[in-house]
Parts: sequence; structure tokens; C-alpha cells
Amino acid sequence: EFIQKAVEIMDQIPWPYMKADWNGEFYVKNPLSETQVNVELLANKRMAMLYLSNSEEIAVNLSFLVGEEFNVVWYSPRTGRRWRGGQFASDKVVKFMPPENNSEWDWILLIGATQ
Repeated sequence: EFIQKAVEIMDQIPWPYMKADWNGEFYVKNPLSETQVNVELLANKRMAMLYLSNSEEIAVNLSFLVGEEFNVVWYSPRTGRRWRGGQFASDKVVKFMPPENNSEWDWILLIGATQ
């Protein structure tokens, strides 16, 4: 059942316009972390999608995106549930922690410009 929920979430992403962040400019990698993080950016850099392999804090450089403020939403591919993560200014590195601390869960973090 959780695979169906994950597919429903992933179908909402505009994949033809997304590009992988191969240079690692957006996601601030913690060298001690075992979390696998995949980052996809909208071509105009107004939205980012991060896939996290487990529940661990990550940091992202919002100044790499285009926009002044960003809304953040967490999705659980396991349950299909969605959590609001807040609103943040573009001029800083922000640390994000998944809303539930279940080390075996994976997560999707969406960050999008408000305007």
C-alpha cells in the first residue's frame, strides 16, 4: 500500500522540468551522515525536491534557489501524509528535520518559492 501512496506523491512532481543537483550546491552534505539524499531542482530553480532515505536532519542552502521566500512541505511515502514545514527566507542555510523521528522511514521534502 505504501508504494501506491509514494507513486501518488511522485506523480505530482513536474518531472520533465526537473534536473538533478549534480554539483551539490543546494544540499549541504554532512560528511558523518549515512542518509542518502537525492536532490532535483526545477529548471528555473524556484522549487527543489529532496528524497531522504531516513529520518535525519539535513541542511540546505536556500540562497541557491530563485525567490525571496519559500514554503516547505514534508511528505511520507510510507503513509501519504503531508506536513507543513514552514516558510523561510532565501538568504540562509536552513536545517530541516523530518516531522516524525522514525529512523526506518524515508521522506520527500519539497521547497518552493512563494511567488
